Formats: sequence, structure tokens, C-alpha cells
Amino acid sequence: MEETTTPSPDYVKGFNEGYVLTKDSRDLAEKLASAKGNGERLQGFRDGHKEYILERIREQRERTFTKPSPDKTKDKGHDRDR
Repeated sequence: MEETTTPSPDYVKGFNEGYVLTKDSRDLAEKLASAKGNGERLQGFRDGHKEYILERIREQRERTFTKPSPDKTKDKGHDRDR
């Protein structure tokens, strides 16, 4: 059985800041995420930063692999004799 723990308020605050800042200003978030330190808020920031990036990668992959092929949609619903 897996034991669940509740993250500290500092970790959660850092996570949310990292996620939102990466969304709004990726370059600045990259610099802050690479800062030295190991506090809970900084670790949360790094995890939030990483989560946002991973979500964007997953979305891009889904779009790439679920695009209909041009052959299937090219003439759908149209007569070729026209």
C-alpha cells in the first residue's frame, strides 16, 4: 500500500510559481530553476517548471500522432468528377 504525504505549503507555493512563470516567461523560469539551493519552495518551483514543460510535450505528441493523414481527409465528402 502506497503512503501519501501532503506537500508543505512552501512546496505548493513554489510549484505553482514555477508552473505559471514557465508558462508566462520561460527564459526567466529556466534561470530560476537552475539556481543553487535545496529548499522546499525552490524544489517545488523546479517541479512546477518541469511539469509545465512535460505537459506541453505530451500535448505536442498527441497532436502529432492523432493528426488525420492527408489521404483520408483530402477528398472526404466531395465527388472527384467535379
